[in-house]
Amino acid sequence: MGPRNCIGMRFAQMLMKVALTYLMQNFTLQPCKETQIPLELDVKSAMVPTKPVVLKFVHRVTSEQEE
Repeated sequence: MGPRNCIGMRFAQMLMKVALTYLMQNFTLQPCKETQIPLELDVKSAMVPTKPVVLKFVHRVTSEQEE
C-alpha cells in the first residue's frame, strides 16, 4: 500500500505501536511453567513449536516507583 491508503489503517497501526511500546517499557515477558524448555519444533512446518509457548507479564520496578 502506498501513501494513499486508508488513514484509519495508519492510525490503527500507530496506536498498536504505542501500546506495544508501553507494554515493553513497563513489563518483562517470562516463560510459565507450562512452557516446554527447550522448545521442540514441529517437523511438518517451519518454526512452529509442538506445544504452545505460554508467557506471563511481570511488571518492571523502576527507580521512580520505589520512591
